[in-house]
Amino acid sequence: MAVDEYDALILASTRSYGVLGRPSARASRLEAVIEACSGARQSVVVANQGSSARRTRGPVMGIAEGVETLGHCSPAAWLLVVTSQCSDAAAGLARVIATLAGVDDSIDGVVALNEADKPLYLVAAYRREALVAALHREMDTKHPRLGSLVADLRLVEAPCADRAPLTVPTVSPAPPAQPVAALGAALAARA
Repeated sequence: MAVDEYDALILASTRSYGVLGRPSARASRLEAVIEACSGARQSVVVANQGSSARRTRGPVMGIAEGVETLGHCSPAAWLLVVTSQCSDAAAGLARVIATLAGVDDSIDGVVALNEADKPLYLVAAYRREALVAALHREMDTKHPRLGSLVADLRLVEAPCADRAPLTVPTVSPAPPAQPVAALGAALAARA
């Protein structure tokens, strides 16, 4: 497979864009990921817009949005899925793309491994057809989960050759939003 036969789906948080025009470390990561995906036929960035409803939806919903957006164009057979929150996603993507060139038709995806040899499902390439089928199954569940999404896919690993750390920070879920009426009652009680 030629390495130019893939599309890219980048998952980013609005915090990746910096504050008041000042770039943040996350903004630099996002720029590095976009650059690492420059060989894609087409790319889409799916941004978490910061509301509590969107923050708690998880990466599966972001992947579904990106696949839907890219699906309206002429999609490539392979789809890079990468988060801008990974400390060195660009290096991970380079390993994934290099490994992707040697996979056969029985493989559904290639995932980068971190320094502890744990798979990073958000620094990966997936066969679009297999990912879409997995998305349809997982979206029928009450709480779509990334681990469940990829559980039945046949994946190969792109190990950390130089053992450079590749980590994705864990994010605590946002507190549930209070209904407006309850918030109004709480404010009235304080007055």
